[in-house]
Amino acid sequence: MRKRIKWRFVTLRLVKFYYSLLSYKQFKRLARKAKNKDGLFESNYVLALEGRFVNFLYRSCLVENVFKAFFYIKSGFVTLNWRVIKFPNIQCKLFDLLSFLPIIIYDIILAFIFRLSMRLLLHPPLRYLYVSFIFFFCFMFAKPFKRDIPNRKIIDLYRLTGYALLY
Repeated sequence: MRKRIKWRFVTLRLVKFYYSLLSYKQFKRLARKAKNKDGLFESNYVLALEGRFVNFLYRSCLVENVFKAFFYIKSGFVTLNWRVIKFPNIQCKLFDLLSFLPIIIYDIILAFIFRLSMRLLLHPPLRYLYVSFIFFFCFMFAKPFKRDIPNRKIIDLYRLTGYALLY
């Protein structure tokens, strides 16, 4: 007998694997904070997820994957508003400047040129980010929406937060 796949849990696990540094408890905590803020829940929740330091660095296309972004942040090679912050889940606000220390910028440039030459850039920078590929810095100038995220098909925000209906 063939085992039936429950797609509801598959999509939740895919999102959980993408945001691998967060637990389900932290997802719910972010949802509660987004629900209490003024404005649209979806917009606030996506800003809370995508505005974390590690995702902000990964979405800028300056590093290859989330784990390398995590390594750079934990090692202290990345600055946020000219301060070295070693906590990857810190929330970045709009117009916070993300840049690299001079000791690592050469490696970032070489890796970026290699990815360009091999056509390994998976997606261009997103609409809500300004990225300078000449000086290698970026900042978020608008709130991201669900439609702005490349893997938006697998994100079901309400199921992810554990709420069937939000009042």
